[in-house]
Amino acid sequence: MGYFRWVICTLLLFGITKNYMDRQVLGVLKTTLQHDRGWSEIDYSNLVFAFQAAYAAGMLCMGWLIDRLGTRLGYALAMAFWSLASMAHAFGNSLISFIVFRSALGFGESALFPASIKANIARMREDATDTAIFEAAELADVHEMISQFPAGYETQVLIDGSPLSGGQKQRIGLARAFFGSPRLVVLDEPNSNLDAAGEMALARALSRAKDKKITIVAITQRPSLLQSVDRIMIIKDGTTQTIGKRDEIIPLLNGRPPNANGSPPPANTTNGKPRLEA
Repeated sequence: MGYFRWVICTLLLFGITKNYMDRQVLGVLKTTLQHDRGWSEIDYSNLVFAFQAAYAAGMLCMGWLIDRLGTRLGYALAMAFWSLASMAHAFGNSLISFIVFRSALGFGESALFPASIKANIARMREDATDTAIFEAAELADVHEMISQFPAGYETQVLIDGSPLSGGQKQRIGLARAFFGSPRLVVLDEPNSNLDAAGEMALARALSRAKDKKITIVAITQRPSLLQSVDRIMIIKDGTTQTIGKRDEIIPLLNGRPPNANGSPPPANTTNGKPRLEA
């Protein structure tokens, strides 16, 4: 079943890639279509607008619709609808018919992407409950951020991750990691794309995870994360330089001795940019 699922995902990816290439055909044939069909610049812009408007409308409701129908049936119907809309262009003989077919194509295409934010947090599991998804989002401190999108948890995430920014994708990924109440979570550069607000949200998320007895192993090169951890390990060139409690190690990173006896920091811990494991 797992192999079959990836075959379907691969075929879907190729189909969407081909469709993105097909999108350029209208642009390439613009002069020809205007000459043969007698379309003006306004007519052509209306055609493009119809596709974009239908696509935007689909993005608002397709997540909800697929959740109601189920992933298998929902994506199967969406693929069939999209394919028929694409083939229907061969029968277009007027501007109105082209607008209708382009609108149908745009509406159907909005469903042909990986999934909604909700499904991504749930790791595409059909048996995931809304309560479990909400708990993971709350634990990762992303519920408020998700709620700011017009479609909320039903917001469709495209192949390139849009409409999410780099930091938002990283925060959604954190909620995905927390889904299912894990006992151990390993985070590799969890704050690499976060702004100040995102850094604060990550700190709150780590604190909540600690309260729930979840062990976090975070790998980072940005010291701001270290204020949220208990123990720090410094690794440089594949070798462990030092390990200890946070309050003992942070002074070493600042070039200060860790205690009052003035003991110097271990060799190589302040040279270059060591890799930190917290």
